[in-house]
Amino acid sequence: MHGYQSDERGVSPVIGVILMIAITVLLATVVGGFVLNFGDQLGDTTPQATISFTYIDDTTVSIRHSNGDAIDPKQLMLAGDIEFTPQLSFDAVAGKDNRFSVGETAQYSITKEWNGQTIRIIWKSANNRRGTTLATSIAPVR
Repeated sequence: MHGYQSDERGVSPVIGVILMIAITVLLATVVGGFVLNFGDQLGDTTPQATISFTYIDDTTVSIRHSNGDAIDPKQLMLAGDIEFTPQLSFDAVAGKDNRFSVGETAQYSITKEWNGQTIRIIWKSANNRRGTTLATSIAPVR
């Protein structure tokens, strides 16, 4: 009977089970986090669009949607690379379907010149978690 009191072989399976449960819980937490995070972004994919710029004069640019997805104008911004360029809303562009669609054109004017600036059309997700530059143009130097 004395030999049975020092036998610790029964401890090893218990520790193994506890470790397996801990690993399973950790793995489920990581996978669940990824799944829930990706679920938020499923309906908010970046639109694919071809947008062109035409500089009418020193202060006015015309933006044309030539090809691709219709875009909610509230998710679009026009931004330049120097301080005086305002970030403009595309709200006034929306056609009959309240979308910036193929064939539609927007014109924007600023009080100073576009002179050599990099101008970008930026799309922001509805929840403002992501943003993507859809089109870029460099204004002519005048």
